[in-house]
Order: sequence, then structure tokens, then C-alpha cells
Amino acid sequence: MRSALPYHLRCRLISPCAPPDVAVTWSWKNPSRLQSIALWDLGPHARSLLVPLLDEVTAVVAGAGRGDQIHLILQHPGNCSSTASVSLTAPTGTGTQLYADGEHGRQTLPEPSLENTRVVAAHQAALDALIDLAVHPLRGHPCDVHFGARVVEVLDAAQRSLASGCRVEVSVVRVGS
Repeated sequence: MRSALPYHLRCRLISPCAPPDVAVTWSWKNPSRLQSIALWDLGPHARSLLVPLLDEVTAVVAGAGRGDQIHLILQHPGNCSSTASVSLTAPTGTGTQLYADGEHGRQTLPEPSLENTRVVAAHQAALDALIDLAVHPLRGHPCDVHFGARVVEVLDAAQRSLASGCRVEVSVVRVGS
């Protein structure tokens, strides 16, 4: 493992998207359904923050938290790990938090900016990439269908771990290979 890489990352994604009355209805009828929504809605975002820094996920352990909160422990190559906590209905602490613990201590990712100019620039860059891919389909893109399939594979392993209470191995497939 390269010394510049962190050996552990922690990611917390909390989004107040679900109205409280809807969340209570869902969790009252089927608590696991609400947890699944948090996992599948916010899980791809957590993975997109962690994988570029630590490489692909090789195993997952998932556990239920309070309400819809799900805690994930993700194993990566090189004896690295990451943890993620996702929730759509947590009462406080909304936002994204990312910490990297490594040889040089803890590094904290700054809070994402919601300035209009940055949001517009991010959407413009995404649209430019999409248009470029439509014009040049053979070039490929890091966030293509293979990336999406890998996200589903990792989240499915997390869902199975949540149901079984066991660690679930994930085959390592290089995106684009």
C-alpha cells in the first residue's frame, strides 16, 4: 500500500428527504423497507466518495441503526477499510461528512458548497460529459453502465449482510476491464 493513501475512511450521509409522517408510516409497517430506501438512495453516493480513495470494495458488513439508519463497514484491497452511515430521516446532523485517518493523522473533507455558481458549474460539467459520450460513444466514461452495475453489486451485498448479519464477500472486478 502506498503511504500517501489513508488506511481508513469514515463517511456519514444524512439527508432530510423523507417527510416525518411518511417515514413513520413506512417504518411502522415495515422497518426494513425504510432502511432499504436509505441504503439504495444514499449508498451510491457514499461509495462514490470512498472507492476513488481506497479502491474497490471486497467485502461488506451492514448493521441496522436507529430508524432507517444503516451502518456499513467496507473492506478494500491493501488491508484498508471504510465505514459509512446513511439515513434519510435522522433528526439532526444533515449533510455529508468524510474523514480520512492515515499515517499523517486525520484529514477532513470540507463541506460541499451549495453556492449557485458551483451547482450550475457541476451540472454543466455533467451535461458536457453526457453530450461528449453521446457524440463519442466508444470513448467510455468512468461512470458508465459498468460503474452502475458495480454499485448495485456492492449495495446488494450490503442488503444481504443486513438480512443475514454476516460479512458478505464481493468479487473484485475492475471497472472498464
